[in-house]
Amino acid sequence: MGVGVRTSPLLYKDLVILLCDEDNGDKSLVVGLDKKTGKEVWRVPRKVQVSWATPVIVSANGGDELVASGTEAIIAYDPATGKERWRMKGLSSNAVPSPVAGKDVVVLSAGFPEKLAVAVRPGGSGDVTESRALWRYLLIMSQDGDTFVIKAGPAHEVLRTNPLGEPISASAAVSRGGSTSAASGTCSRSARGRRALAPG
Repeated sequence: MGVGVRTSPLLYKDLVILLCDEDNGDKSLVVGLDKKTGKEVWRVPRKVQVSWATPVIVSANGGDELVASGTEAIIAYDPATGKERWRMKGLSSNAVPSPVAGKDVVVLSAGFPEKLAVAVRPGGSGDVTESRALWRYLLIMSQDGDTFVIKAGPAHEVLRTNPLGEPISASAAVSRGGSTSAASGTCSRSARGRRALAPG
């Protein structure tokens, strides 16, 4: 049983863009509508399972890209026409958090069943899984308050362990600064408040 669409509309120039992914991906699509009339300007089907992640629009190589997260694939579209610009291997878990973008990087993450974060450099073309993916990590938190960063791959490799010193019952979130944290890194919330872990 599905829980419906949970992504937010995006405004881009004269368009309202909607990402509409459904349970098994058979009817998933992204569509651009005229913001004044509601008339459909473009529509692109996408074979991606249900996601709850609102896409992000970034500028790269002199053009704009609509970067949409997904279980099977992460795909960038031209927001004016819907034409696919590039794609890469998906998150292999449910795309729940929305992507965040900084200078020359987009960070995408999954919320279930694995806590996974992936960074990609926008501005590519075709399949960019090997050429523009920057890193891919698993983020795991124990109820005792230990945060583990694990390299995603066939070998189990713990890259860093960060003890917070108190119990945690919340998921970690990736931040690149701004209003959500004092510094870029991984943020979590505990009984005594929000914690930020520097990426280094």
